[in-house]
Amino acid sequence: MFVDGLHLLGSDTPGLQGWEVLKEGTMILKSLAQQEKLVVVAAHQADRSAARNDATNPPGQSQVGYAYAIIQNSSRVISIAHVKDDEFSRKYKVIKQRGGQPITDVRYLKFDVDRGIIFENKYVPTLDDEDTEF
Repeated sequence: MFVDGLHLLGSDTPGLQGWEVLKEGTMILKSLAQQEKLVVVAAHQADRSAARNDATNPPGQSQVGYAYAIIQNSSRVISIAHVKDDEFSRKYKVIKQRGGQPITDVRYLKFDVDRGIIFENKYVPTLDDEDTEF
């Protein structure tokens, strides 16, 4: 199941704040996934602090919008960012992996969804890469 935009989830419970709606929604999605043996993939936004970083480094756990409400119910969280001057590349990290080790170093993907090309790229950053932290 794909959810494009967790921030669009609603609730029938009156008076909930935004983070409470997301927490309730992700709990329901997780229960459904477990009951029906589904994989749920959801897209969500980073918060403003990640945007100030010009979106060239994958956001950390604290930079996920309403982070605690979403990450608490997630088994795996993959954080993705653009690569400067390469529209078909992305940087990623696995910032949460329940039952395993997160991937905290930045990895690279070739990412051309219009042509169906998505694979890990063995890109090795150089000292000339301005947007790469060493």
